[in-house]
Amino acid sequence: MRRTSGEKKVSGGMVRRLASNLYHADRRRNITAIAAIALSSMLIIMALSAILSIEAAMRRSRQMLIGTKAEGVYTFLSYNWFEALRDSGHFDAMSMVFHLGWYETASATGDEHRIYSTDAETASWNFNELLEGSWAENVNEIVVDARFVQENGGAVKVGDTFPITLKTGLHEYRQDMVICGICACNEALDETRIYVSKAFLDKDLSGFGQQAFCRFEKGKYTDEDLKNFLREVNPYADGNAFVNPSAGDRPEPGYLKLIAGLIGHFLSVAAIHRASESLPYLKCHVTLLPGILLATLIGLLSMVYPNRGTDIGGRRLQR
Repeated sequence: MRRTSGEKKVSGGMVRRLASNLYHADRRRNITAIAAIALSSMLIIMALSAILSIEAAMRRSRQMLIGTKAEGVYTFLSYNWFEALRDSGHFDAMSMVFHLGWYETASATGDEHRIYSTDAETASWNFNELLEGSWAENVNEIVVDARFVQENGGAVKVGDTFPITLKTGLHEYRQDMVICGICACNEALDETRIYVSKAFLDKDLSGFGQQAFCRFEKGKYTDEDLKNFLREVNPYADGNAFVNPSAGDRPEPGYLKLIAGLIGHFLSVAAIHRASESLPYLKCHVTLLPGILLATLIGLLSMVYPNRGTDIGGRRLQR
């Protein structure tokens, strides 16, 4: 059948307009989809980053309450037993901290002002990282923590000579000590620390106790394993040993379960939404809120109870 010129013109114009409309509609839809994907990705990344940041802060807080980042702790351990354990090959690293006694200054007295001796690395395990200066090496040198600086007016600096009384297990020294370094303080513990050198420790040969801190892969050993290692050294040894439940730098299992639950729920919602395109009676928004609440609840329960046998309060180091 013959078509008129008017029909051809109308048909051609309609096709062009339809093609133009489809092109611009697809373009807007593609731009909207890309923006939605980008915003969703940013939201997921921000949520995961917030969860990991909160977990890291809480883990550090628990470590500070216990007093160390080290995976294992022995208390009231003799130096001979320490050397045998250190050389046994069970641990990646092991070191001791000696509590020598207490100190007094013109503005500070009391049992919370304590004298310790150890190396710089072990001090950093116990939140006393060296901030400036160097670690004590000579008999008349000390490293003071940030709280010591605050208690003495905030004007203490490296290189200062400071009058101090050192009261150890058997001796009392009143002398001027050179502040060779300043370290961080553990804000969770109500004590102010100074560190004397190994030379001072060898000279004094007295104190009130020592603790050994050991490093190993988290989860490798239990409390009973640490005690058995000590019994291998001395069958009659009765030292106290425990595994630090908050040690390490990795997120705890509860937080990993929370993240996995949120990711799994996101994927399930995406699948339901995809199915709802062909099955309109599926309403993905109905399952959205309960799913989020369930995933969050499971993660929080795992977080609060990562190990029912763990009692952080009971594991605080004996000071």
